Amino acid sequence: MEKLAQLPPKILFIVSVAVGLFYYLTLFDSGSFYDTQIESVKNEIKGELEKKKKTEEILNKEKEMKVNVETLTKQYFEISKKIPSSLNSIDISRMIEQLAKKSGVEVKGKKPGNPIKNKIFEEVPVELIMSGNYSELAQFIYFVAIHEKIMRIKTFTIDSQTDSKKLKFSGTLIGYRLSEDKSEGPVEGASPGEGGAPVVDSSGAPK
Repeated sequence: MEKLAQLPPKILFIVSVAVGLFYYLTLFDSGSFYDTQIESVKNEIKGELEKKKKTEEILNKEKEMKVNVETLTKQYFEISKKIPSSLNSIDISRMIEQLAKKSGVEVKGKKPGNPIKNKIFEEVPVELIMSGNYSELAQFIYFVAIHEKIMRIKTFTIDSQTDSKKLKFSGTLIGYRLSEDKSEGPVEGASPGEGGAPVVDSSGAPK
């Protein structure tokens, strides 16, 4: 320090400027280094948050898909209880007899039709003639509608009878079964009793 103090002012000024310049170029930091580091950390945090968000979205979608699969599986089992994989006109005839007895109508005749195949299920029709008063016939229709197996009366007419106080019911009852790859119904165009279509009497037994 004493040596520096003994230097001429001009040389001392030059040395001071040189030292100041060296410090500015090598050691001085205006804060840009830290700004760069902070920005880099921010970008890393942003990237991690985006990854977390995507991961959560995937997990939520997976959870949603699992719930949907469980719901569809449950619905399938519920439907399969109501629409059996095996059902023919004889089965429907037995159910008709049970419902007729329960409602008090008299079955005069049943005639199976040709199954109609759809993509998922098949319609198994049975033409039906019954006799009963209005209340009994209405109750029969109601029992069909609430039956554990899905059935419906597609078309029907109710007429009076000259030889009886009872009403005559004529209609087509449709039962449903799940379609299979292999058709087990009668040949298309075959009438009852041909191509595998059974003919049954009023008791439901094949003739």
